[in-house]
Amino acid sequence: SSWLVASAPLLSWPQCRSAFPHSPMAPAAGRRRGLPMRSLPSLVAAVVGATLTVWAAVMFSSGRLAFFPASLPSGSSGGTGRLHALAAALADGRCRPSATSRCCSGVARLVPESPLPVSWGFDPEGDDEEGAGAGVGIVPEEDLVALRAELQEMLAEQDAGFSLRKDFHLLDAKATLALQYGPLVQADEALVEMRLMLERHEERFPHEAGFPGFDSNEVAKTFIKSAALREFLQSGRVLSRSHLGTLITDDAYMEGIIFTLGKLRQYALRRATALDAQSVSLCRSYLVAVKAQLLGFDFRNGALRRRFDTVKYAEKDFEDLLYQLSLAVPSSIDGIKEVAEGSQLDEEEWKQLQTSYADLDERRELAIKHCRDVQKAAKQAIYAAQRGDLARSSTLIASAKEALQTVLHVGEGVLPALRGSTGALDGALEELAEAEMLRAWRGGGAGGFLIPRRADMGIGLLTATDYVGALSDFTGEVGRIAVEAATQRDIAGFRRAMKAVFAAQAALSSLPLHGLRSKLADKLQAAERNLQKVEALECDIACRRAANDRLPGGRYLDGGFSSKALVQEED
Repeated sequence: SSWLVASAPLLSWPQCRSAFPHSPMAPAAGRRRGLPMRSLPSLVAAVVGATLTVWAAVMFSSGRLAFFPASLPSGSSGGTGRLHALAAALADGRCRPSATSRCCSGVARLVPESPLPVSWGFDPEGDDEEGAGAGVGIVPEEDLVALRAELQEMLAEQDAGFSLRKDFHLLDAKATLALQYGPLVQADEALVEMRLMLERHEERFPHEAGFPGFDSNEVAKTFIKSAALREFLQSGRVLSRSHLGTLITDDAYMEGIIFTLGKLRQYALRRATALDAQSVSLCRSYLVAVKAQLLGFDFRNGALRRRFDTVKYAEKDFEDLLYQLSLAVPSSIDGIKEVAEGSQLDEEEWKQLQTSYADLDERRELAIKHCRDVQKAAKQAIYAAQRGDLARSSTLIASAKEALQTVLHVGEGVLPALRGSTGALDGALEELAEAEMLRAWRGGGAGGFLIPRRADMGIGLLTATDYVGALSDFTGEVGRIAVEAATQRDIAGFRRAMKAVFAAQAALSSLPLHGLRSKLADKLQAAERNLQKVEALECDIACRRAANDRLPGGRYLDGGFSSKALVQEED
């Protein structure tokens, strides 16, 4: 009623324009003197509508025109107070037509007689009419507590790593600026501070442990680049690997040295501007010495191989600068003192790096091969569990565990390199844990819970990332089994699968996954989508059962979707 009253002036607005032809808002062609009688009804309608609108606003603000229950608190006087009281009345179901609602009695049909149901229609803990059995927990609560603590530690490491990276970039910019323009004392101070920060971070989060939250080698390369440039400007030599200790890996050291060549290109360009051919030649000799040692490595496809491809471009720039100097100042080229080959670095140290790299690369390849064996056997165990062949699934899981033991034996020293978002070991462990979860659930659970405990899976190597990924993928496999059960009209099996998906998704939702790496957040979203798919299938089943119950006459085939065991005489 209030909307109709308020819209009266708007509905009569075109007539109002014609009723006042002298108004600036009226069409220019229609302006004339006098007020024709045919526009008087429109004018009256506009005036009455505006008057009723103002009256309704005044009455509502004073509280004398409203639709509230008579049992509202006495302190809820005025428009704002009554609005809050109405919200509270709607929440507890006390909103009913009252004596004050004479003008708005027709709105009573829009207000429900009782609040909306709180339950969404699915009880994961209770029995149902199909005999699916009472729900049980997915894992013990102490396992979830330990998992939350580990994820919080990952989040703390990630935050510490981001803070370290930000501080490192500031110090690196300060050191680089001081190395280019001086004074060198400021560069030395920045380098000392960078090393102390790196040592503190390494003490708290050792890179050998393979923490997935943050890769400290990324900031270590920044430190090596600035430190190697300082060493070159001071002695003309390559920074020794022994000066860095165990703070970094060999791969990070070599990448840092290659990064230094990019800074030397900038340094050589400025020295060429000053017609200093000797300094440019020294930079070229530095690059030639490093390149000769890098050619002794059999780099695999990866970040280090891609970095090595940039060396040839730096060498070309040095050759071009020397050529331009030879044309501009021929005497400067004649006076260049040749640097003895190999005098700018420790060749024995680089030979040890080559031997160590070849040994680690061989073990890495063997470990990756056995990781594929683990993943293959685990995937086949999942297929067997889906078919219901639990004996075959158990045999394949045992085979996958044996291959995992081989990975630990041959992959000593390279396991941290197989971790991470694209690591072969992470993928193998995640697949194996998923197979063990599905096998245990298909067999009726483990130790009173739906799936085994985390310490009992993956020979005890599962990290929080591995476990979260496996549990999310487990919901997808159980969802497939739910579809199969619904196809076979096995309502009890479908309800059991739905409860397992619900329990797994609820466990994942209780973990602090937001704010961590995108992979973990994606896993949580995947579990939510799997649960939504199963819920949509349950809705379809419920609608089909209701439709079957309402079919008239005769006896209907009961395939699990109908609660009537009626079969038509013709069938």
